[in-house]
Amino acid sequence: MTDIDKIENALRHPPKVKVPAGLRDRLNGEITLARANAADFWSGIRRWFPGFATAALFLTCLVALGVQQHALSTLRAEQKQLEAAAGERQRIDQTSRASQEQAQVLAAQLAQLRKDNAELQQLRAEIAQLREQTQQLPALRGERERLAAQTKAMDATSTAAENDPFAMQQEKARRIQCVSNMKQIGLGLRMWANDHGDVMPPDFLTAQNELNSPKILVCPSDSARTNRLGVWTGFTSANATYEFLVPNISEREPPQTIMTRCPIHGTVGLLDGSVHQNLGNLRIATVNGRLMLQ
Repeated sequence: MTDIDKIENALRHPPKVKVPAGLRDRLNGEITLARANAADFWSGIRRWFPGFATAALFLTCLVALGVQQHALSTLRAEQKQLEAAAGERQRIDQTSRASQEQAQVLAAQLAQLRKDNAELQQLRAEIAQLREQTQQLPALRGERERLAAQTKAMDATSTAAENDPFAMQQEKARRIQCVSNMKQIGLGLRMWANDHGDVMPPDFLTAQNELNSPKILVCPSDSARTNRLGVWTGFTSANATYEFLVPNISEREPPQTIMTRCPIHGTVGLLDGSVHQNLGNLRIATVNGRLMLQ
């Protein structure tokens, strides 16, 4: 075994050291530690103060940066909210303007439709009036022909009466009697209406009790009917000279409505009971399908 091997063997297997008894207590008694005093404390503080101040400043800067970052974040969030609100307001304004423009267009269209509807209603009324007038044309033609024949007959009678004074007086008396008959007829028809809800009878025969005698229904100048007997038996509307123009109408209709008419003398009896022989400035007009004196 070489020296190197002996050394390695000694290092691997060192000898056990025996600690003397009481060594620890003796060492504790011999070693005395220096006590810190106040001067040393403040000296340490001064030595570490720059580091503490730098650390405190660094922390303060960190806190300030944190506060600023939080404030910036809050401001950015508010800015985004304001931008969103401004965009929403702009969109609402655009929608409102579009709605107002659309409402104005609709109002203009509605006004035009109302105007067109009014014109349409007016045209319909004019068409209805024209149709009514067209329907009255046959009756007006017949009335014109009848009046022409009546005028011709009256002219012939007047010519004959002018040559005969006695005939003139007789014709005058017949006219007076004709007016009297029509007044009696008007009175009788109105009496009948008062007893039947202010509604006129459908014909002369229905009101025979108020008319008393059928003779008043015949004009004295009607030579074709003057020889009829004055009884109601067998009497018909064709036997009457006078025309009854307002059957079954209310007595509350306009008083200038023509109720009866003498086709020979042109005398008319109105709904109010008056009788007009010489019309003068008055004229007969058709209103709502009825003849009226205007």
